[in-house]
Amino acid sequence: MLPKSWKASTRWTSCACAVVAAVHALTFLPCGPLDDDYIVYRYARNLAEGRGLVFNVGERVEGFTAPLWTLMCALGIKLGVDPVVLSRVLGVAGAAIAAFAVAETWRAWWPESRWPAAALLVALCPAVAYHAGAGLGTTALAALIALWLWQLVRAERSGRPATRAAAILGVACLVRAEAVLFALPFLIVERRRVRAFGVELPLAFAPLALALAPLAAWEVFRVLYFGHWLPMPYYVKRLPLLDDVAYGLAYLRDATLGAGVGACACIVAIALWKRSALLDAAWKVAAIGFVLHTAYVVLVGGDYMSLYRFFVPALPVAILLATQAVFTWMRHRPQWCAAAAIGALALMQWTQTQRAELSALYEELDARWVAIGKTLRRTAVAGTSVAAEAVGAIGYHSELPIVDMLGMTNDVVRKAPPDLTVPTKGHHRYDVDWVLSRSPDIILIGRGLLLADRNTLPTFPSDRGFYTREAFTDGYTSWAMPIDGSYPLVFYLRRGAEPPHGARMVPRTGSAPR
Repeated sequence: MLPKSWKASTRWTSCACAVVAAVHALTFLPCGPLDDDYIVYRYARNLAEGRGLVFNVGERVEGFTAPLWTLMCALGIKLGVDPVVLSRVLGVAGAAIAAFAVAETWRAWWPESRWPAAALLVALCPAVAYHAGAGLGTTALAALIALWLWQLVRAERSGRPATRAAAILGVACLVRAEAVLFALPFLIVERRRVRAFGVELPLAFAPLALALAPLAAWEVFRVLYFGHWLPMPYYVKRLPLLDDVAYGLAYLRDATLGAGVGACACIVAIALWKRSALLDAAWKVAAIGFVLHTAYVVLVGGDYMSLYRFFVPALPVAILLATQAVFTWMRHRPQWCAAAAIGALALMQWTQTQRAELSALYEELDARWVAIGKTLRRTAVAGTSVAAEAVGAIGYHSELPIVDMLGMTNDVVRKAPPDLTVPTKGHHRYDVDWVLSRSPDIILIGRGLLLADRNTLPTFPSDRGFYTREAFTDGYTSWAMPIDGSYPLVFYLRRGAEPPHGARMVPRTGSAPR
């Protein structure tokens, strides 16, 4: 145990790492929040305003994967807080807390260390900083997993049950269910450890209840309210196993080149295999959880978003575990340790070069969809239904009924066979006939975008079928309307539907499938 005076004198470095992480995250705020986060905002607003936990009123479909994040946004809206502001504040705070927790865990393992090397790596990791602004609770979950490990190490060092760690992990599982992959090894080891204290049997199950009760309660609610065991994005994005694994391995490759995920996994797996007595039980529990999490991400095929979103929740702990293993192996060679840390930090920074690309991508896509949604809110007749692929910002800002062409917020598109020619993970299912059967007033072909010449709609795989359907070619006409702060929107209006104010009919654009 360290003297209190020593702890007080060294904790400032942990705080410094947290500040660095927060400042780093702030530099990425112009790149978010992303469109999927606006899906959460719409659910949250409907809940806060008494319309239920739904995307479209009357349609109970769980189109989000972060329950606690959604509930927190709903609470913020109820209190008058803009969910975009709340998302950014909590995202930056999550990055800072993750760095702080990693630093404090490092202090417990290396009390003589002047600077927590692992925490500096986390604070300066571009993937963590980017997703602080992207939203979806990614860095909030990363913070909770890092806090869980810190409290587990403290409980192990003090010889007490890890009750606080179990409670934190329970909250993490409610943010995203993947956190249960850390809970499984933790509960097995913790139950044995608690029983070794001679604790009564009911109390030995306390960590189990704290870690799993929130997720179990949500699962009961999910089945009763939504009628499914899993959220809709899981069903929609699922592909045949080998296809998902192929996507997942490519995702792991990219995350290794950009954030060292694969390198961390290899180091951790080797350390587990060698069963080093110098690595304590808490390290081993977290290491098994990280390996399980990595395997899970590969099995589900990863994600389409930039900078490895599915790996980021476990990334701070992964960096900590790998750094701890390397420093343990080279504990008598401090120069080598310093060189390894500096090398890892330098290699990670190449993704900073993507900052301009990420900012441009946000302006091209997400900011465009925000502008479309706000303009439709002002110009469209109440009740106008809109069929779109990018439903987040358009749906949230327009407040209009939405027909989700990619099926994240409905219970129909998931039944369509996946189109494996689509290169983007999560966008393989679509059902043109179902969309047309809903008779939407407006159909946005090309995701509301125009090609660089500003005269032609891009044609995505999910759009091409429209041009071969008589219900579309005969039942819809091409219109254009000005968009505040962006270039005009070209859309298709159902014959007989009232156009938005300021729209005008134009010659049909786009292209037939090739």
